[in-house]
Amino acid sequence: MGLGYWVITPAVADGPYDTVVLATVVLTVGLIWQFVLAMLILRREEGSIGPSAMARRMWLQIPRNPATGRPRKRLLWLLVPLGIAFVLNMLYLAPAIEGIQQRLLPISPLPFHNAETLFSADVAPRLEGAWWFFALFMTLSIFKVFVGEEFIFRGILLPKMGGVFGSYDWLFNGILFGLYHVHQPWTIGGIALASGLIMSLPVRRYRSMWLAVIPHAIQTVIVFWMMLGLMRGTV
Repeated sequence: MGLGYWVITPAVADGPYDTVVLATVVLTVGLIWQFVLAMLILRREEGSIGPSAMARRMWLQIPRNPATGRPRKRLLWLLVPLGIAFVLNMLYLAPAIEGIQQRLLPISPLPFHNAETLFSADVAPRLEGAWWFFALFMTLSIFKVFVGEEFIFRGILLPKMGGVFGSYDWLFNGILFGLYHVHQPWTIGGIALASGLIMSLPVRRYRSMWLAVIPHAIQTVIVFWMMLGLMRGTV
């Protein structure tokens, strides 16, 4: 994904519109590959990619009581404070850390990561009514949140990381998730902190990947309405 974003896209794209489209394509391909890789690992380790194998190996299950290991549906209420924390991080903490990082590491993002460019007069009119781009962007968002990043980092890696990092597995999982964002290095610090505390720690403690997937899905909801407005020419 870093190669596609920083090397292929600038070499091939001609102007902001081409950059937005091509960057979306290369990042989507990378996220789809993460899902395929997760399924290959799951099948190799469990001999199946079915629901029971996912629940057992990837913690894709109802949250467990940390003391007894039994499933408790009431623990799903943890999604409320986790969702609020995720939104607050998006609005305040992550931008603050990103600002610090950009001063220390002055790397300018490509137009794909610049909302002003995406909705600018050069790009937005060409995307209005382009439902193929809407489908592409939503594919990227779905694989990013549900079956790409989360399957690899909270599903495949986190359950095994305790064997190396012990009780700090959630912390190093967050750091690894942040470092993986080499395609947007100005966000590494904020992502590492948020993913460790808000997603990896609850997932590890309660043995349920849903505690990361659902808060992470808030991004997809926001993106959906933004892109819908772009398609209709109302943004």
